[in-house]
Amino acid sequence: KSTHLSFPAIYTTGKDIYLYPENSKGDKCWLYKYNPQNDSCVKKTQLVDSLVKDSIIFKFDDIPFIFTTTEPYANKNRIDIYKSSEWNVKYKYWNSVSLNNNSARSAGNIFKIGDKIIRPAQDCNKIYGGGLIFQEINYENGNFSFDEIKKIYPKNDKHIGMHTFNKYNNCAVLDFKRYKHPVLLFLINGMKKNIKKFVM
Repeated sequence: KSTHLSFPAIYTTGKDIYLYPENSKGDKCWLYKYNPQNDSCVKKTQLVDSLVKDSIIFKFDDIPFIFTTTEPYANKNRIDIYKSSEWNVKYKYWNSVSLNNNSARSAGNIFKIGDKIIRPAQDCNKIYGGGLIFQEINYENGNFSFDEIKKIYPKNDKHIGMHTFNKYNNCAVLDFKRYKHPVLLFLINGMKKNIKKFVM
């Protein structure tokens, strides 16, 4: 596509693999069926009729929900929740939950550890995707709450952030954030600030 597709949102059912990447710069949230034989995707269903960011599907009491964010709160403290009758048909807005910090943006698939349901989120308090915050989701009588249980950050100077955490069987995949040319980036950002001051 001509727009940037991102975020590893994968849904599996039996042997079937589905993807619903973020495309908030160009289109709504669509579901694609993946064909591993020829490494291709077929567009299936529009899941959400909004320009949502980093959406995640998860079922509570066998009811499918999507947890996502929208502008101007994409990197802030509001989680938008959508609900559907089936996991692979259009979702309707259900409600929003405000957090006490900027950790609303999803950072990967929701998963279970024992009887706990864990949501990985991006720590966007200082910068977009500065680290990962893990939240325990509690669901009762149609209401959600998110309790912070752990934070993790890069352990070296090469990486300046972390974007995603995904767990599959006994493996975990993390996406780190770094700049190939940090000095050049620093100079460019400095020039931008000076130009803004001059223009204003």
